[in-house]
Amino acid sequence: MARNVRRVATVLLLAGAWLAGSTPGALADQQTVFTVQMSGDQVIGFPGDPDGSGTATITVDHKTEQVCLDVDTTNVATPTEDYYIAEGAAGEPGGFVWVIFNVDINNPDPSTCLVRYNGFASFKELWKLIERNPEAFHLSVHNFEHADFGAIRGQLTLASK
Repeated sequence: MARNVRRVATVLLLAGAWLAGSTPGALADQQTVFTVQMSGDQVIGFPGDPDGSGTATITVDHKTEQVCLDVDTTNVATPTEDYYIAEGAAGEPGGFVWVIFNVDINNPDPSTCLVRYNGFASFKELWKLIERNPEAFHLSVHNFEHADFGAIRGQLTLASK
């Protein structure tokens, strides 16, 4: 019995040491942050807002599977309608829309964690795909004036992981 207690204590000590050593890395891996620089001249397919611009931060929490978007726009007519993450490198038209952030038009603050996913990828698969090649994806801001192709658009850039 004393041998079993010693084994359990050893296993617990080793597990605790391993966890203590890996916790900072494990916590860092729980979030990924993307930044986006947007402008109307990056919209492909139809003219975007010629003097519109904006910045965005997309924070992906892998543990809670929550994605939050914080957008700041300049010279873009409000209310903004939707924000899309779609396939499409710089200079290429948008492809499949993967993520849609819906904004409540009664609350024009475009900081939101309300999100829908399209496609067949799981949360984990989708964000691994985007993290591997963020420049192949863009964020576009849509308003009523620029509902189809967006008012402004910009490529995702991996800020931290």
